[in-house]
Amino acid sequence: LASRSPGEQSALVRAAIPEAFVTPLVAALAGGDAAGASAEDATRFALAADLCRPSPRHGGDWLEFHPLFREAMLRHLEREETPQTLVSLHARAAAWFEAAALPDAAIGHWLAAGEVDTAVVLVEREIQPAFDREDWPTVTRWLTLLPEETIQKRLSLLLAKGWIAHLRGRSLQLVEVERLIEELLARGNVPEAVGTVARAEVSLMQHGTLLPIQIDPERALATLRAVIDHVPSDRRFQYGLAWTLYGMALQATGQRHEVVEQLARLEETETERLDAGSTRMLFGVLFVHWQAGNLGRVQRLARTTHEMASRHRLPQSAGWGHRFLGDVLYERNDLEGAIGQYAIVARDYESFHLTGLREALFGLALAYHAAGRTPEGWQALRRGREILLDALALEHVPVLEAYEAYLALLSGDLARA
Repeated sequence: LASRSPGEQSALVRAAIPEAFVTPLVAALAGGDAAGASAEDATRFALAADLCRPSPRHGGDWLEFHPLFREAMLRHLEREETPQTLVSLHARAAAWFEAAALPDAAIGHWLAAGEVDTAVVLVEREIQPAFDREDWPTVTRWLTLLPEETIQKRLSLLLAKGWIAHLRGRSLQLVEVERLIEELLARGNVPEAVGTVARAEVSLMQHGTLLPIQIDPERALATLRAVIDHVPSDRRFQYGLAWTLYGMALQATGQRHEVVEQLARLEETETERLDAGSTRMLFGVLFVHWQAGNLGRVQRLARTTHEMASRHRLPQSAGWGHRFLGDVLYERNDLEGAIGQYAIVARDYESFHLTGLREALFGLALAYHAAGRTPEGWQALRRGREILLDALALEHVPVLEAYEAYLALLSGDLARA
C-alpha cells in the first residue's frame, strides 16, 4: 500500500468491503473527482500483484481478493476510518448494487449500514421473483439476516418464512408460522384483499403436505378451487402449485381425465414463459399419470420438464424431473439408470424439496439393494439422516427409520428391522 498513491490506496482498501468487485463499484466506493482513474489503477495493480483473481462465483469482470489480503485490507480500513465512514461506505455499496440490479448483495450492505427498513423493503420486493425462479435458498438467507421481531410484523416476510418451512419439510415450524400469520391478520391492520390472498396461501401450504387430499379429497378439491380463485396468477410459484394440488385432488376424487384435459389446456396458455408456475402445472399432469401407472407418459413428461427446467435454470423443477425418471427406471428394472437419476437429486439436494429428497434417497437405497449393492443403500439412508438433522427437520426422522426397517426386511435382517 505504501508504494501506491493516496487515491489508489483508498480505492484498494475500500474494494475489500464487498465480497467481489468491478472497477465501477470501486470508483463509487472511492468517491472524489479522480475516483475513476484511481479505481482503474488500483484494479490493475491488484491483478498484477496477485492480490485478487477472477471471481468464480460472479464471473465476467468481477474480481475477488485473496481471503488473507481482503482480511488485511478490512483491518486496515477499520483502523484508518471512523465507524460513521464505514457505515457510509456500506450504504454507498448497497446503493450501487441496487442500481445494478444485484439485490442479493445490496441487502447485506444495507443491513451493515444499519438501514434495516431499506433492506426489508428490498427483500419484500425480491421475494416473489426469487420464488418464481426457484431460488428459495437465497430467500432463506435473506430471512436469517433480518431480525425475527421484524419478520413477525410483516405479512410478506411471514408468508416467505412459511413457504421456506414448506420447502424444507419443517411441518412443525410451518404450523407456528401459520399461527403468527393468523394473529397478524386478526389485528385488522392488513387490507382485506391482501388478507384474502394471504389466507389462500396459508391454505395452500397446508394442502402441500398432501394429507388433506388423502383424508378428505372432496373437501380438499373445493378448498383448492377457492385458492386458485384468490391467488393472483402473477404469484407464479404459488399459482402453479395451486393447480398441481388441485389436479391431485381431482385425481383423488376419480376425475383423472378431467385433470389431464384441464391442465393441458392451461399449459397451452403458459407457453410464452417458463418459470416455477408453468413447470408446476406440468407436475400436476406428471403426478396424475404416475398414480395411474402410465409410465411411458411419465417418462416423456419428466424428460421434457427436466430439459426445459435446466435450460431456464430452474433447479428444483430439474430435480423433480430426475426424481420421476428415477422412479420410472426403477419400475422398469433399469437399476443403474435409476441409481444415476436418484444420485443427481442427492447431489444437488440444497435446492430440492426436502420431502421429495427423502423419497429420492429411499428410491436410491431400494435401487442399490435390487442391484446387489445393499451397503451403498444403507449409505444413502445414512446420508438422508444427516441431511434431515442438518435441516432440523426432525419430524421426518421416524419416516426415515421406517425406510431403514424396510431395507432391513428386504435384506433378511429381521433383528435389525
